[in-house]
Amino acid sequence: MKFIETSKDKKKVIRSIVEGAILIGILAVLFRALFVFKKYVPYDKEDAGILGSNDTGFIALSYFAVDRVGTSTMISTNRLNEHLEALHNNGYVTITQEDIINYYEKGIPLPKSSLFLMFEDGRKDTAIFAQKILEKYNYKGTILSYADRFHTKDSKFLSPKNLKNLNENTFWELGTNGYRLSYINVFDHKGNYLGELDSSEYTSHREELGRDYNHYLMDFIRDDNKIPKETYNEMKERISKDYELMDEIYTKELGKLPDLYVLMHSNTGSFANNKKVSKVNEEWMNALFKINFNREGYSYNNRESSMIDLTRMQPQAYWYPNHLLMRIKDDLKEEIQFEEGDLTRKMDWEVLEGAPEFRGSVIALTSKPEGN
Repeated sequence: MKFIETSKDKKKVIRSIVEGAILIGILAVLFRALFVFKKYVPYDKEDAGILGSNDTGFIALSYFAVDRVGTSTMISTNRLNEHLEALHNNGYVTITQEDIINYYEKGIPLPKSSLFLMFEDGRKDTAIFAQKILEKYNYKGTILSYADRFHTKDSKFLSPKNLKNLNENTFWELGTNGYRLSYINVFDHKGNYLGELDSSEYTSHREELGRDYNHYLMDFIRDDNKIPKETYNEMKERISKDYELMDEIYTKELGKLPDLYVLMHSNTGSFANNKKVSKVNEEWMNALFKINFNREGYSYNNRESSMIDLTRMQPQAYWYPNHLLMRIKDDLKEEIQFEEGDLTRKMDWEVLEGAPEFRGSVIALTSKPEGN
């Protein structure tokens, strides 16, 4: 009887030790994820090997959001790591908002492989899951947020306190997407007029929508015949109110409005889909901000660009690293080092065009832009 009890006791002790070890392991992972032990180290401005002799400009990338496993729009941690590793392998170093300002205002040169990195929408999961990847490659990112979300109870988004903490941990800077994410002049794919939608309403109607809509600051509010429902003065007052609220809330909650703005979402060559609306946006941007990323599609900026009319590329969650690199190569018109994967498997193939990456049982093929 004592033998049986002793055996049971031993099993309990062993089980307790194993459970304790597992718990300690989980706590260690959480501790490592929540606390920052490293500091971002800026590139050496005296290193001739880093600095370009000519004006090589910089590329700007902006990710929607980061998720542990990924979604159709949110990039997974594994894929983000692959993207940044591929850029790191190509010698890219991150630059800061101050570097961009000095580049345009003082003519201070940038590294020959300069990357400006942004993350949009101000989500908590983005900050949590991207943090360790930024630390791994010594990269710095700008986290963008919407001012109207500071006063919501939605736990998905970073609070002012969260943003202050990020700004202090050296791997992040703060920027803004504006006051709100909202849509006007919305029609569904059948041509039915839906009017104005906030971000949650837009998401709930996503399957019904095409591309027939405007962002809140891009146009007059129009009726179902696309005729303006507001006068010029009403439009100007509406748009000005967004900038005033943005300035007020960031100043109250964070001490100041960020220097960097990403206007949602012109991509027109001006600052809205309508010239009069564009003029109002331009006046406010010049009054409040030093940097504005106005366009999306191309990654490359140089001194011929305006600091309030910069362009960024938004990598998609499904892109393999070589897709990103091929897009950058096309923007820069320069050679780039593609990811090859398993070199043993590569020896069995002859590469005629594009960039294959041999990934286990997968061959990820990336064609040339507009190629086969």
